[in-house]
Amino acid sequence: MAGQHATLTVVPASLAEALHLALALKPHSEGQKVAQTQMVVALETALDARRDRIIVSESRVNWAKWTGVILLASLTLLAIAFVHSENRTTTAIATGIFASAVAVCLLMIASQDRPFAGPFAVKPDTLIQVMPAAR
Repeated sequence: MAGQHATLTVVPASLAEALHLALALKPHSEGQKVAQTQMVVALETALDARRDRIIVSESRVNWAKWTGVILLASLTLLAIAFVHSENRTTTAIATGIFASAVAVCLLMIASQDRPFAGPFAVKPDTLIQVMPAAR
């Protein structure tokens, strides 16, 4: 997902095979029917979660949002400077605090722009733990 190679059209072979196997089972008792239903539901949940992760990995923060945030921050800094223009110390403190808050917000937006890539990426550690081949 970090490399933008995952697609919604291609279902992983292991998940498709597991779903076909679960649907091909012929339950003989009520307990087996319930177990088969639960297996199918769990596999569909895994497919839905995969689709959600792919959709999130392909989403981006567009240039209009970045421009809006930066323009709003600049205007707010300018307003703070005007309000505190009589006292340079107060102006420096107020603008410094707000500029720090803006920097934190921009960093948070940038880290969410590509959630599966970069230094703040969401790692697949939990998924790797449940994969049979990784054990």
